[in-house]
Amino acid sequence: SSALGGVIPIEGGLVVDLGALHRILEFNPGDEFVRVECGLEWRRLVGYLAERGFEPGANASSGVSATIGGYLGTGGGAGIGVPARGVLGDQVLSLKLALADGRIVETNPWESQLFTGAEGTLAAILEATLKVFPLPPRRHGMLAFGDLGEGIAAYRTIEAMRPYYLHFLDRGAVGFLNRMGGTWHDAAATIGYVLEGPEALLAAREQEIAALP
Repeated sequence: SSALGGVIPIEGGLVVDLGALHRILEFNPGDEFVRVECGLEWRRLVGYLAERGFEPGANASSGVSATIGGYLGTGGGAGIGVPARGVLGDQVLSLKLALADGRIVETNPWESQLFTGAEGTLAAILEATLKVFPLPPRRHGMLAFGDLGEGIAAYRTIEAMRPYYLHFLDRGAVGFLNRMGGTWHDAAATIGYVLEGPEALLAAREQEIAALP
């Protein structure tokens, strides 16, 4: 994958472009799964599911260009939704794979974990059947702290809430973004978060966050 450098055949080998495999093959809202080809871009899958009131359990941060196969190849261990739902590999119900000897095989959930995170070294992922989740109520927020220690303490408090998304930037990271044309507030610590759950729980979480120093 481009985000991680991936497996680069610097001593010879093959790079196979599977971008032409980009169809959504099946969506089952009752059993909450979707079957897709590996070259499908994440942004297309997210948009398709959102129109139907669903979403993937994890979403690649580089979802504008990342593909299903690319994110699975890295293990899907980092990205939006991981803090709340776990890594994407745990949400794989089945994979269709092309092995090096030419065989096409399909896996069960336990066998699938052998191939997620393998960076394409064990097989080429052709299709994936993924668990999907109904879209829940959400709250988005951003906090800025003049003291780094207070920012870290707030981060730990929000982390314990198992947010859908959580991001931390120190002053150096904010400065870099501003040098690239951003308009971020100059703070020692900046936290972005997304909480999800029933409305009553979200209201209680927001009160807890509002009480942070």
